[in-house]
Amino acid sequence: MDRSGPMVDQLSNEIANEALHAIVQFLMEQDLFDICLSWIQQLVKVVIENGHDALGITMELKKELLLNLHEVASTMDPPENWEGAVPDQLLLQLASAWKIELQQFDK
Repeated sequence: MDRSGPMVDQLSNEIANEALHAIVQFLMEQDLFDICLSWIQQLVKVVIENGHDALGITMELKKELLLNLHEVASTMDPPENWEGAVPDQLLLQLASAWKIELQQFDK
């Protein structure tokens, strides 16, 4: 994943969903955090450009991704050399694009 860089937009829906499932799991790992953020950042772009149903991501996977982004936004900082959107921004952008209310994560 780190050799190719993010390529969500070049994968079939099935493979993209499998990759995103792995990213959701790896997001909580400090040594993979920046790689996951890169992929999520590209996911945001794809979803914004192609609509909330882009890639056919299941609601369960969407919620799991948002929940993990919420968690890392409050517990981890991006690497010093990170130039992209921070987890809080990615969380808000995806939730908005997917029309998912974030209040449920504050419980």
